[in-house]
Amino acid sequence: MDWNCSESLSLGFRCGRTQRAGTLFSYDADGIDGSRILDALVAGASGSSKRVLDFLSLGESNFARFHELTLGDGPRQIYNAWHAYDLPRLAPGYFIGNVIESVCPDSVYRFSDLWFPRTGKEPYMTGEKAFLKPELLMD
Repeated sequence: MDWNCSESLSLGFRCGRTQRAGTLFSYDADGIDGSRILDALVAGASGSSKRVLDFLSLGESNFARFHELTLGDGPRQIYNAWHAYDLPRLAPGYFIGNVIESVCPDSVYRFSDLWFPRTGKEPYMTGEKAFLKPELLMD
């Protein structure tokens, strides 16, 4: 399938919402390079935090997530970047788990072994792409 990332992802940005938390799920799109996905996410956001897609699942294996803050156990700092992952046959599950985590974090944190494999998704990261520094955001 020849998938035009920029054109297709722009559909997810046209809803004109006032808050972030956009998502896009397509089960019938596989074999897309993570760097193309990241480029399309940045282009689709067009410098507006209101147009950021937080979670993206394409096919069985492609997953992307926007991280507003740094990861890890240390002090959290503003990060504003997407990570792309190649998760063989796990992308839809990670998508659902991450969306639920964003709405009800305690449910996922308390039972993380039920939601995600112990290895997590970070070993499967294929790339990262920064959005913009907070002082450069248009809104």
